[in-house]
Amino acid sequence: MMVCLSYDEGWFLRINTTDFYRPCVAIKKVDNEFLSHDSHVECALLIIDEDEINETLNKSGIIGRLSFAHKDAILKKLLSATYINAQEKDDLKHIFDESI
Repeated sequence: MMVCLSYDEGWFLRINTTDFYRPCVAIKKVDNEFLSHDSHVECALLIIDEDEINETLNKSGIIGRLSFAHKDAILKKLLSATYINAQEKDDLKHIFDESI
């Protein structure tokens, strides 16, 4: 599963069962009813091609929305990442500000 941050930029975060990969934020099933168990959001930007996004949306659709309760923790991890450049961090702040 993926979390869409920006369709236009193709920016996504992966939902994983463990916090083994990159910095992660724990998310609970109780707060996110689309989950089948407690999971983690990997805080590493994935860039996915528009055609791939549209193909997946046509096939599977949107299965849920991540609770806004995790927003601050995810943004904090993304902003502290050394592999995300300053412009992308500014863009992320803007995206997260608009999601309220």
